[in-house]
Amino acid sequence: MADSKAQHSPAGNTTILMIAALALIAGLFLWLSITAEPTRISVVEEDTTAAPADDGSGAADVTLAEFGTGPQGFQSLNIRLRDVAVAARLGDRGFWIQLPNNQPYLIHLGEELSSGGASVASGDRVTVSGVVRLMSDSVLTAWRSSGVLSDDLEMEEARFAQSYLDAQTLN
Repeated sequence: MADSKAQHSPAGNTTILMIAALALIAGLFLWLSITAEPTRISVVEEDTTAAPADDGSGAADVTLAEFGTGPQGFQSLNIRLRDVAVAARLGDRGFWIQLPNNQPYLIHLGEELSSGGASVASGDRVTVSGVVRLMSDSVLTAWRSSGVLSDDLEMEEARFAQSYLDAQTLN
């Protein structure tokens, strides 16, 4: 008994599918070439005429917004924060600034700055550069023994800081 269904060879089906796939690909490329628009490239040049003067510290400028997202991410880097407001003083060699997330951040005036007579008052606007360092009990103990922190109350206040900026320049 003869099979009434027409039999197709596997090679015949493959050839038909291959031709259909090539036709679809050719159609896609034709459609892309008709609807494509030219790409325009624009070059943005940085305006260097208004660049701030370098204070000689070799510090990288960081905005307060960038710094406020995670001060510990700048650990061991020499950075400069421009035009920041002094929120409160901490002894003779420290002060707090307010980060954009309303968190205070500690700035410690290095030995050269303090011996040079540098000081700040609440409300002052300053540009400060220095290295971000992690706060530790050994740092607090050293500050207490050297007179940076004059009493236990200042030591407890400084303990709040997870890191601090060890200032090398202050303008």
